[in-house]
Amino acid sequence: MPAHSATPLIRKLGIKPAARILFVNAPAAFAVTLGPLPADVELLRTDGAEPSDLDLTVFFARSKAEL
Repeated sequence: MPAHSATPLIRKLGIKPAARILFVNAPAAFAVTLGPLPADVELLRTDGAEPSDLDLTVFFARSKAEL
């Protein structure tokens, strides 16, 4: 079994051009893991985003308590 899929993470997450995305508690290296974003993707801050304005939210929890 391969260690990882050949499908890019951007595609697995369904990130498309002009998407509005929020990453919460993302590890520092996540941008490298994710790779280049499609055109016009907007990364939003946690203090200004309304859930209805988002196309995708990715939340990282390091423990059950944090979740």
